[in-house]
Amino acid sequence: MRRKFVGLLDYLDKRLGSHMGSGPEHQYYCPFCIDRMGDESSERKLWVNVQKGKAVCYRCHFGAGNLEILFRAMNGGVLRIEELVLIKGERQPPAQSVSSTILELFYASEDEVEEPKSMPLPSEHESLLEVYDDPPLRLRRGVNYLKSRGIPARLVDRFSIGYCPTGEFAGYLIFPVIQAEEQVYFTSRFAGKVGKYDRKTKNPKNRDGYHRRQTCLLNYDRVIGSKVVGIVEGPFDMTAHESAVALIGTYLSPVQRALLEVLVEFGTEEFVISLDRDAGRHADVIYTALVGCAPKVTVLMLDHGDPDENRDALPELMKDRRSPSVRDRVSLRLSGDARKRRKKPLDQRDQRGQNALRSQRGSGS
Repeated sequence: MRRKFVGLLDYLDKRLGSHMGSGPEHQYYCPFCIDRMGDESSERKLWVNVQKGKAVCYRCHFGAGNLEILFRAMNGGVLRIEELVLIKGERQPPAQSVSSTILELFYASEDEVEEPKSMPLPSEHESLLEVYDDPPLRLRRGVNYLKSRGIPARLVDRFSIGYCPTGEFAGYLIFPVIQAEEQVYFTSRFAGKVGKYDRKTKNPKNRDGYHRRQTCLLNYDRVIGSKVVGIVEGPFDMTAHESAVALIGTYLSPVQRALLEVLVEFGTEEFVISLDRDAGRHADVIYTALVGCAPKVTVLMLDHGDPDENRDALPELMKDRRSPSVRDRVSLRLSGDARKRRKKPLDQRDQRGQNALRSQRGSGS
């Protein structure tokens, strides 16, 4: 057991700086004093008991009853994979980085494969958090649209939502994809009513050697360690859930499935498929792909709309999620877009039949 404590101490030293004390309680400079008291401590007032996993600052009175609370406070609410390993009681943090682990798990083959590069944010991208209460004119459209959708400042902060006033993505809100603690991709949503020449969604153009939609999940890092994780289509549906990842579409790629499998290794017990009401066929396909991936896979059957449109009622609706029955799966297969796909050919056949009938009547008259 002693090796476990040494591994934890090494990690704390890496994150908090050198310690004092011979243990099991060690003293560090407190990283929370500046937020809680307005200035940094000149003395090591944060005491961490590496045996019990508890921490307390005798200056700003920060307290953590376990390692998970401490780590989440250090990281702004998220957990790093190496921290999850320590929480689970492994002897040492993993030597590999998270990105190296992802590369090994998802891109391994006989041929040498390079890790995808990060797709950079647009150069015109600007953060909206600091100007949310009083935005300048160039950012007002983005802020006003978010407010009209019921997105408060805390969610803008949580998901690092930005906006492009000019450039290729002018008029679009920007949602960065943070994966393995790096910004690897982004997606966007038009801030306003979509006009004739506008697109509701715009993703960066695929580039060889770079991350693309199929190699990442929006909000991935933040749900690590969550017992229940929703699987949704886009960013606004993601913000409606307490803990969810967005596919940035309706299809689950093999890499995205592998990313979800990693979540299970670190504590996720249930995936809740929560797509739009008219995407039932895709929900059933995803359900089939995930059965066996997690201890439990359920579907949130919405009567109408999408998770974002049901934002206020979503906590109550989540109580009705269930593993779909045969009847549910048939309903999913026949819902929304499946009917739309069949409707056009049937209408075309009907139209051809009507035209033929008119032609016969015309020739007989």
